Amino acid sequence: SRRRGQVWITTFGASGLTVETDTDRRDLPAYSVAQTVDSTGAGDFLAGYLTGARAASRELQRALDDAMAGAAISVTRKGAAISFPTHEELVEFQSLRA
Repeated sequence: SRRRGQVWITTFGASGLTVETDTDRRDLPAYSVAQTVDSTGAGDFLAGYLTGARAASRELQRALDDAMAGAAISVTRKGAAISFPTHEELVEFQSLRA
């Protein structure tokens, strides 16, 4: 059961995700990439990054955007943890789409 103050996220791979709070429900599209090489670990990156960002008190929308960008970068590389982007790569990826 859902408790007040929780955030619920349902991921749909390349189709994006749905985020639900007490007061809002939004569908967010995934970042598009030129070529998907291997989707292994993309969801793990998203969940881990989002959890860490929220634990560090990052605003939900910014944390979601960063997590989704990192997951998009990771699918362009082979492997799981080895495909995860650095912070610098994440910032560069997002600046190219701004």
